[in-house]
Amino acid sequence: ALDIAAEVGMERAVIVSPFTSMKDMAARYVTPLLTGFLRHRFDNRASLRRLADQGGHVTILHGDADAMIPASMGRTLAEEFPEITTFKLIEGAGHNDVIDRAMNPISEALNSHVTR
Repeated sequence: ALDIAAEVGMERAVIVSPFTSMKDMAARYVTPLLTGFLRHRFDNRASLRRLADQGGHVTILHGDADAMIPASMGRTLAEEFPEITTFKLIEGAGHNDVIDRAMNPISEALNSHVTR
């Protein structure tokens, strides 16, 4: 999603449960030596860099009980790009229920982006 946002020059985005990079995700499940064989190298850091250069802003929402993509990855993105990100941890939300549990923060983020 961030890759597309950067590609089309979106000014604002709301993302849920992002990973730092595909390589980082793969390294969680296989030996890091095998990550060189990845066909797709989605890198949200690179996309955030591009969005920063374009003056964009990204709201990051992540469940604190996400067993698939750890909240630390979303937090890392926000910490590495504090000038263009807002991070919100959704308490009790896992990977599959974060959208349901985060409806209010998602609506607030979308509405704040529209009114800006």
